[in-house]
Amino acid sequence: QRRLQSGQLEPRKFSTEELVKALEPTYGVKLAEKGPAKVLWLKESFQALMSLPKARLAILVAVIGHPIEADKAVDVTAALNERLRRFGGIQLSFSPRDNLEMDLNIMDPCPGRKKVLRIRYCLEGTLAEVNLAIKPRLPLRLCEAFHIACMSGAERGEVQTSTRSGTTRLTVVRAVYGHVNDPERRFSVTEKVQGLVDQRSPAQCLVMRRGQNLSEIFGEPCTGVVKTFSVMFKVASCKGEVVAAEANGRLVEPLRVESAVVVPSVFVSIATLSPKTLVGRTFGAQADGKAKLINYHVFDGAKSRGKKTSIRSIDSETWVITAEVRGMVTSQGGNRLSIDKGENIFFTVLSGVPEAAVWQSRFRGKELVLELEYRSNGKLGHARLETDADHLLLHGLDLSARPTDPALEIISAVYGHPTDHAMQADVRPAVEAILARTGWRTLEIGTGEDLEAMFGDPCYPHHTNKVLQVRYLQRERHGTVHSEVDLAGKLDQTLVVGWPRDSDLEESMDR
Repeated sequence: QRRLQSGQLEPRKFSTEELVKALEPTYGVKLAEKGPAKVLWLKESFQALMSLPKARLAILVAVIGHPIEADKAVDVTAALNERLRRFGGIQLSFSPRDNLEMDLNIMDPCPGRKKVLRIRYCLEGTLAEVNLAIKPRLPLRLCEAFHIACMSGAERGEVQTSTRSGTTRLTVVRAVYGHVNDPERRFSVTEKVQGLVDQRSPAQCLVMRRGQNLSEIFGEPCTGVVKTFSVMFKVASCKGEVVAAEANGRLVEPLRVESAVVVPSVFVSIATLSPKTLVGRTFGAQADGKAKLINYHVFDGAKSRGKKTSIRSIDSETWVITAEVRGMVTSQGGNRLSIDKGENIFFTVLSGVPEAAVWQSRFRGKELVLELEYRSNGKLGHARLETDADHLLLHGLDLSARPTDPALEIISAVYGHPTDHAMQADVRPAVEAILARTGWRTLEIGTGEDLEAMFGDPCYPHHTNKVLQVRYLQRERHGTVHSEVDLAGKLDQTLVVGWPRDSDLEESMDR
């Protein structure tokens, strides 16, 4: 648009094929994916997007019917937009009890066949797509509840009176699923991942559980190889306020302001343990192992020479311990990896591993090297830890992916009388001290905390109920989470981004 306005580019009408290339492909349930049907799906989406009014939520195109055969599906875009209008234009929801035939004024497009409701929409400037399974029995009903909504003023960071806050808009910048190194065998799944986030509204989080089959959700980009799933996200900056009432020196409800959770922000691509000497060993590269080359040093008596090979190269004397190291990352919260100097590697990293005793016997009396390839907040890195002949680590490792800047900033904190400023105290330093203990990520004050011991009593000698008012700034944050996917298309570890329920977070830590 800027180039057109400045006269640097001549206006011209784009062809349908050019529009299809410019728009992001949609994958997963393969309704309208091939041939003219796919062109029609993307063309209708594009035309709807170009003619959008300044609405916060708009349905671009929606169809219901067979997941593969486009001729056995019907367009329900107008019906969904009418339903959206009845909800005030800010939310759209269906429950598993809703009769879709009556609500959308349609007949069953393919009786006795599997059906889905596919919706492509624009929510507050972000494109997204959802595919909702429909029960096989009549009448047509969704298998699970569906709800998307614009964020309220409180959730966008305006003044609010809740004691639990911190949520802002979570946007999926880019999401890809497929081959590790070959872009031609990857799917761009940004819109579908954004749809998964929006369905958890107003929670604003993405939770992909370990063992979840991604090929069923996004389609199969490449068969027979280990794949990767990567999500680049953005958390918008916002200001907010929480007001918590006090009685008898204790909060009536717990106060909690939290920044976005990211698990894992440290992702270990591969970890290997092998003897320091490489004399007499032959290497063979794994399938699709096109990792970055690193230098190994071969020690043969008084001679030392370099050998360039891939970190994914393996032989009979190399033990791949990727799963064990990933387990350490998970047990340490998903955002750091700490290994202490001087510890026995078989009693720390490999504690409780059934094969550890066999490999410890094989490596007896040998100096070992632990090689790591990892991503910290999306950035590729390598680490090399050596041990002595007793397998004691000569160096330690403390890898942390926590943001260097504070995720939360306290603008003001006042404690005292609800209306009389003369009986109010500025407690910002004390509140900042509480926030600093969590790495500037979460502010939490429970109902059992003695507020007078923490802040004093600004109303003394008067006995009156007081309030704690905290204004804060949640800083913008960008990041990337990764996970490998096995040959069957199942996630290797749980991914969590945003503000999940406590049960979601506890399950991710257990796994």
